[in-house]
Amino acid sequence: MNKGIKKILVCGYGWTGSTALIDMFEEYKTISVIPGEFDDFKIPGSVGDAIVSKLNNQKVEVGPSKRSDSRKDIMQFILRGLVPNALWPKSFRGGSIDRSFSLKLGVNLLKERTLYNKCMNDIVSASSEEEVFEIATNWIDSIVNIHVNSTPFVVFDQPIIYDCHGDYWPKVFNDSKLIVVSRNPL
Repeated sequence: MNKGIKKILVCGYGWTGSTALIDMFEEYKTISVIPGEFDDFKIPGSVGDAIVSKLNNQKVEVGPSKRSDSRKDIMQFILRGLVPNALWPKSFRGGSIDRSFSLKLGVNLLKERTLYNKCMNDIVSASSEEEVFEIATNWIDSIVNIHVNSTPFVVFDQPIIYDCHGDYWPKVFNDSKLIVVSRNPL
C-alpha cells in the first residue's frame, strides 16, 4: 500500500517534551505528521486491546475511536473549512484555524472513523493470528495514506504506551522506528 514510507513513533510519559520533537518534525518537508495524538491503538478497548483479546480467545470489546468518535467535532472542522473567513468571526471557536486545514482535518477524521470501525469489526471476525495482524497493519497503512503527502517519513505522536502491547505493536506498525522521550520536567 505505502511501501517505502518509514513510520516514526514518538512516545513520552507526561511532560517529557515529546511534543517539542513532533513540532520539530513538522518543520521538515520530507516528513508528514499525523495530526494530534494517535490514541486508537493504545487506549483501553481500542485496536491494541482487540488484538490481545482476539489472540487470547477472549471476547473482543469494541470501543469507540478516541480520535474520531465525535461527529460533532468532525462536523465543526468541516463547517469551519466551508465557511469563508469574512463570515466566521475570530471570536468563534476555531476562528484562528486555517480553513483549508480545518476542512482537510474534518474529512480525514471522518475517513479515520470509517477505517477504525472496519478494522475493529474485521478483527472480531478474523479467523487466524495472521489475519488479525494483516487487518491491523492494513488499517495503519490506510491511516498513513490519508495523511502522507509524498514524503518518505510519517510521524505518529503517542501511538503506543511503550510497555503495553509489546509483542503486538511492532507487527502492526511495521517498518517503524520508536523514539521514547524521557526526562524529568521539574
